[in-house]
Amino acid sequence: MLRVRAVVAGLVLFVAACGGENPSPGQGSSTQSVQTTPSSVVPSTVVGTPTTGATIVTTSPPETTRPSTTPGSTPPSSTPTPTNPTDPTATSCGDPVELKALPGDLRAEAVDINDQGVIVGYSRGADLLSARGVWWPAGSSDPQPLEDLVDVGGSAPFRVWPMWINDDGQAFVHTMEIGEAGDRLDGTERILLVDTASGTTIEFVPSFGRSLWDLAGLNALGQVAGTMVVGATEPPPDSDVGSKPITHAFLWDPEVGETVDLGVPPGAESSFAYGLNDLGYVVGRSDDRPFVWDPTTGEIRELDSPSEDAYTVAFDINDLGQAVGSTEYGDDVDGYTQQALLWNVATGETSVLGAGSARLINDLGQVLFQPLRIEVEGHSMGPVEVLDLGSGTGCRLQPETWDIRAINDVGQIIGNAFDGNQALVWTVVPVTD
Repeated sequence: MLRVRAVVAGLVLFVAACGGENPSPGQGSSTQSVQTTPSSVVPSTVVGTPTTGATIVTTSPPETTRPSTTPGSTPPSSTPTPTNPTDPTATSCGDPVELKALPGDLRAEAVDINDQGVIVGYSRGADLLSARGVWWPAGSSDPQPLEDLVDVGGSAPFRVWPMWINDDGQAFVHTMEIGEAGDRLDGTERILLVDTASGTTIEFVPSFGRSLWDLAGLNALGQVAGTMVVGATEPPPDSDVGSKPITHAFLWDPEVGETVDLGVPPGAESSFAYGLNDLGYVVGRSDDRPFVWDPTTGEIRELDSPSEDAYTVAFDINDLGQAVGSTEYGDDVDGYTQQALLWNVATGETSVLGAGSARLINDLGQVLFQPLRIEVEGHSMGPVEVLDLGSGTGCRLQPETWDIRAINDVGQIIGNAFDGNQALVWTVVPVTD
């Protein structure tokens, strides 16, 4: 299952799996790495010691039709496209389930969900440092402290802030030690890949670039995509315009200790990673154009954009090679057009899904789509809809939620409603007679 960063305000869709004994998520999953052409190598850094007596446990996910793919394989050449407008009566987004905060805290915030239905996020008090990393077992709205599963190797109290969790139960987290006065201790911040079953941690240490710009996602292989600052432009002589950072997308693979500089397509200056799939394909933006990086060849190439002057971004890609994103073009005189796009990265085929933006897609071909609506003072994004590419049907998430976080490969979505400070989980199911 792919793991991507949240790029739009929105929600999370979740299918609660219930009943039975819960096996460890680390059993029966592949750790095979994809082919890469690394520009640099960094040894994996193991810190801390394994903890015992606590494991993130899961129930088996619902049966679904999964793509037949292996790491490094070429995506299928056919991409289904919607044949009808979204029909809100054909699919139900269901009533959301609210996730609870820890006792005494004010609210919860969900940030990611894996295919087993395990969710990670925060339980928040009145200030940032009071926020604690938590996880919700599959089918449960009651949180468990994530700190019980992590050992950062220090003696001081610490905080764990999760970013993603994959199907092996590996969590990608930001940690920091806290002083007696509740303040952060300088020099103690770490970004770690944590095996929640064994407690083993691998520190994220990229080996090229000047500084970390952003992180984009975690996949089932434990690989992480992101963006590094690698340089800066030279400002024009006698100009008030300053220099701007030059960035390169990257892929970090902890299993083989490699940090791969994905570079830029020919003629481009910078690249930014926004999403990746479980095969190691990475998508994003290079200058104002969308790109895909292919792990089987080590090459980065542009995807189609409807106009040479358009600002086009690829936000996410599934294991079938379907990528989604948005494009915007026009001018101040005639106005601007924004369209949601679907790419087949194997064939280069591009389809328009409608006016708006497509941000996330799973292996079932379900797209989180935010249509454009007209308001008195111009354009704004409307409520979030789920679009099924195979049938062209879908549903609208209620209540209207703007903090979109993740959709897993069994149709579960998670998000956070700003109205009421709620962390919510939806289950999208077909409506039957």
